[in-house]
Amino acid sequence: MNIQIIYHSQGGNTKKVAEAIAQELNVTAIPIDQSRDIFGETIDLLLIGDGMYFGGMSNDMKKFIDTLSPQNIKKAAVFSTSGGSWPMGPDGLKKRLQKQGISVEEESFRCHGSAFGVAFPSHPNENDLNNARKFARIVMEKI
Repeated sequence: MNIQIIYHSQGGNTKKVAEAIAQELNVTAIPIDQSRDIFGETIDLLLIGDGMYFGGMSNDMKKFIDTLSPQNIKKAAVFSTSGGSWPMGPDGLKKRLQKQGISVEEESFRCHGSAFGVAFPSHPNENDLNNARKFARIVMEKI
């Protein structure tokens, strides 16, 4: 089974979550700027993660998703981090993938991430990372 994890992480929060998921699935998480190697492959499960910056995903993630083809991706799942008072969800990621014609798993993951060194400075914490690993197991059970 070909599983790919692609993420964008400005401050390192989403990277921590991506790496926890990757560890659980025994694959390597790939930063978005190194993701060109996956194009042309058939991917059984693509996990995509981004920080939510002022309410939305990064421009790099938008551009990346717009290059994806539903012919190469059987299923996607999404995760996010946010430094807001409540972690903003990955709904924008889901909708953009669906707009591309890609089937997206209903289950998603979100957690707090440290923002500017003052908001949620201890997140993602070990509990968050354990929940990310659990998310990975749940997604794998469904495909």
